[in-house]
Amino acid sequence: MLMLGCQEDMVIPNRVASGSTVPVILAGATGIGKSTLVQTLLQDQNVWKHFGNHIYWVSVRGQIDDKKRLSSAIIQAIRKPVPPYYEWEPLRMHLENCIKGKKFLLILDDVCGVAKVTWDEELKLCLGAGAPGSRILVTTQETDLADKMGSSSEGTLHLGQLSDEDSWLLLSDIALPGRTKEESRDLETIGRELARGCQGVPFVIKTLGYFLHDKKTIQDWKNALESGNWAWNSVEEKFIPPPVLISSDASTVNLRGCFKFCACLPNDYEIDKHVLIKLWMAQGFLDRKLGDQMEMEMKGEEYFNILVMFSFLQGYERGGVDDQKIIRYKFYRPLHALAQSQAGNESCYMENGTSFCSTMLKCTSKCSSKTRHSTLILGDDVVDSVSPILDQAKKLQALKFIKSSRWNPLRIPPGAFHQFRHLRALDMSYIGLPDL
Repeated sequence: MLMLGCQEDMVIPNRVASGSTVPVILAGATGIGKSTLVQTLLQDQNVWKHFGNHIYWVSVRGQIDDKKRLSSAIIQAIRKPVPPYYEWEPLRMHLENCIKGKKFLLILDDVCGVAKVTWDEELKLCLGAGAPGSRILVTTQETDLADKMGSSSEGTLHLGQLSDEDSWLLLSDIALPGRTKEESRDLETIGRELARGCQGVPFVIKTLGYFLHDKKTIQDWKNALESGNWAWNSVEEKFIPPPVLISSDASTVNLRGCFKFCACLPNDYEIDKHVLIKLWMAQGFLDRKLGDQMEMEMKGEEYFNILVMFSFLQGYERGGVDDQKIIRYKFYRPLHALAQSQAGNESCYMENGTSFCSTMLKCTSKCSSKTRHSTLILGDDVVDSVSPILDQAKKLQALKFIKSSRWNPLRIPPGAFHQFRHLRALDMSYIGLPDL
């Protein structure tokens, strides 16, 4: 594994407070590699030896200001059912019981801010029920999070941008394998310019590297440089997406369809690769001319692997049944926003009666007539409002259910889907549905 930008002074010193509720904070800009560094850390055998199976990952992706929502997310990460408590006190006691006496490592990923009172007076007390040696690790873009969470500057690690030299080393490690020494030497000058334009952001460099890997000639690399598509805007923290996702080339139309379809999934949803490929297949995004189902699934695997290769989907292991490790995937947040932007009203998800589609469009209480793919996030035990929520989506082709609470099974009344005559896929995976 190529490790760049790591320095000895990044190691957490022993003088940092060791209390289980005093978090270690990993701070850095979007795409700098915070989550990737944590995932690398979790591969260390010493970490597993210390914490065992009590390593819990919670993707916050926002403010820590709702104690009940975060507590429920932690309980789900522990793989325990979340009871339908509407009051804080019983939920607090349930969380404490889930971690009591366990030496755990809790990762709170992508925290954008914290309500100090909520953390100090509510959540920190709950998490203190863990055994001595428990730790909390927080990743964030914010530079002032330590004070709000009771940590210190000594407990904050700041990830900076890669140097120009390290940027080139990372780019060449991905883009140049398989080429002769002469070819690599000819591409180095242009490659260094391209790497410099990425402003030391590993995510952009890796994405560019995978794109250039299939570009065989110097002219192809020059075209990439002159296009400006890989220039990172350090102020807005965004970049123009790779041509494979914005090109009008007919050869990539199905891949773009698969990518846009993912806008109907919540930003932080754990993606099951095999279920997603089945949904793509039902929508006709996989070449129907192949005919054979197995061949279409292989094409789906190819598209999925492309999204993983470009780092758009980030995979991670978590515990499954009988402690068997299973792999789930989540979208890198800026790319999920891109999928929403490209999909517009065509793909959306509904939560608490609100439609989330493109960030460019106003969210409403209903999906629109243009909606083709939708996910409903439900917390109730009985679904009795499917029709009103999707009343205008007469041509809906894919509908997925996600249950926010895992305590009681979901029950769906007869006739809930009669209006959707164009429906091709209905996904009720993992919602504990006893019957339909």
